[in-house]
Amino acid sequence: EESAREEALGLSRKNEYGTALKHSVINTSYIRALADATRVMKKMKHTQSTYHAQVAPDTLSIKAELNVWAKRAILLGRGTADDIALLRQSEEDSANEEGIEMYGSEADTVQGCMRAMDAIITQAEKKFATQNNENLRPSVDWYNHFIGALARSGTECALAKAQQVLGGMEAYEANGEISKDGRKCYAAPDVITYNGVLFCMTRDGSKSGAVEAKKLLERMNCGTNNVRPDEVTYGTVLHSLAQAGMADEAERLLEFLEDAFNQSSGDDGCITPSLTVYNTVLNALANSHEPHAPQHAESLLDRMKALSSTGKNPNVEPDAISISSVILAHARSKTRWGAERGEELLNQAMDNFVNEGNARVKPDAIMLNCALTGWTSLPDTNHGEDAYLVNDEEIAVKRAENLLFRMLELADQCDVLPVAHSFNIVLDCWAKSEVDGAADGALELLRLMPDYGVEPD
Repeated sequence: EESAREEALGLSRKNEYGTALKHSVINTSYIRALADATRVMKKMKHTQSTYHAQVAPDTLSIKAELNVWAKRAILLGRGTADDIALLRQSEEDSANEEGIEMYGSEADTVQGCMRAMDAIITQAEKKFATQNNENLRPSVDWYNHFIGALARSGTECALAKAQQVLGGMEAYEANGEISKDGRKCYAAPDVITYNGVLFCMTRDGSKSGAVEAKKLLERMNCGTNNVRPDEVTYGTVLHSLAQAGMADEAERLLEFLEDAFNQSSGDDGCITPSLTVYNTVLNALANSHEPHAPQHAESLLDRMKALSSTGKNPNVEPDAISISSVILAHARSKTRWGAERGEELLNQAMDNFVNEGNARVKPDAIMLNCALTGWTSLPDTNHGEDAYLVNDEEIAVKRAENLLFRMLELADQCDVLPVAHSFNIVLDCWAKSEVDGAADGALELLRLMPDYGVEPD
């Protein structure tokens, strides 16, 4: 839901909404806990190999082992160099204290962790198949840990492997046979399985990934098994559509959810469209750059207000993310009316916060940047008979600069903290203008940045 806001700030952090694995905050305690878990896992494996008759691997121990490897893969993929160094140092300290030999270099890379998980599952499946040992029956959790780790790994073959496992699980559920790609599994998929595969499909934010995710969602809705999409499923697909700017598809999916919600009895497990769902569709409209996007975004914003005020869906009252996305949709229309409407929405949000105490729409730097973008997005001058006049262009850059300073003066009342990107937007507006004195105006603004505690980048 934050992707539109992050884009306005020029950030690049990936939104990881919809992953099959729980979000974990990577901090010192988490890293040391993971090191301890790895140490215990190593001792468990040693005990199992030494006293096999007394302590044999079973379904639960395999699940625990896969869980540790999955968490290692996530840390190695997401953590900083300092995080990984702390993990290795913690494991080295544990090994020295207890006199045990820890895992080798295969445990220090994402690819190594994925290979270890694949080998654990394959070996356990083989033992189950040959020994018919019910204590070692593969569970859906095994495959979900593997798919979830693949989804976070970012490895080149992650999606192909995840789809292969899903195919094997679907084949097992259907008739117990090997799937067409040759992968035999021993558990039926659940909604977490599908969510993990969806996250693999949509990780790169491409349009092709969004199209494939939408097809898989449709297959789930039309499937003969009992697995039905949940809020994470729809959220993942909607986010992929938003990233790809596929606003029409996102709006149709929202309408499907709204129709199902309106027709539900309240106790049939129907999904209630959340604020995140509505904000994601607004984000899709902002990313579409379609001429109708601003009007559709405003209409959806009004619908959210009506649903919340009437009590039909009280949890979808618009917030700062909602307003920022609508402003961004106007900004990307590259019209003077769009820039003025974006600034008007920002002013309304400020008034609602200051005079009415509505903290949900409290303006911040992201909302400001979205409004500023509307002015710098206007077409250059002197490109034809219908191009903007020089005087109009001067108004545009001055409107942007005045808006920046006005919001900075209100920093104490809201979260509009000075950031370099806000100044950069206005500097870009000066650079694109063709008015006399544009270079002097840009230089003067550049020199003012340190006065607001902002260093030019």
